[in-house]
Amino acid sequence: EKEFKGRLFSNLGYVIGELSMQPDSLSPVDRDRLSEAVGHCQLGYEYLKEVGGAPEFMALNNLVYYATSLNDASKIDFLLTQAHRLIDAGQQHNAVNLILTGCRAILQLSPDPEERREARRKIISLLQGPLSEKQESEARLYLESFP
Repeated sequence: EKEFKGRLFSNLGYVIGELSMQPDSLSPVDRDRLSEAVGHCQLGYEYLKEVGGAPEFMALNNLVYYATSLNDASKIDFLLTQAHRLIDAGQQHNAVNLILTGCRAILQLSPDPEERREARRKIISLLQGPLSEKQESEARLYLESFP
């Protein structure tokens, strides 16, 4: 039941989030709607973190991705902590999307220049391997947007 509810809320957050973002941009089209998406993603994550595994990280990826777009200063510590979890899980399971989302959060939110440099190195390293067109575009956007 927890997994069903978690996936339901997380997927709802994902759909609303996608409709709230400009394609090929990091800017929201509608901040209120994006905030609603983050709320659904948060609720989905709360259910799925008890389930663990791939569903937890799918929900966490959505939560971090959309919450980072809101640039809410009150969530920076949470988002940076979770960004590192995403990167670790992504490296462990060869899940490029998790690594990209984690690196984006660090590039956008971290006050630590070394932490940002390491995130850039990870993205550059990803670009050396096989990526989908969408992943490559996303990686390049992050490198260009966060010098």
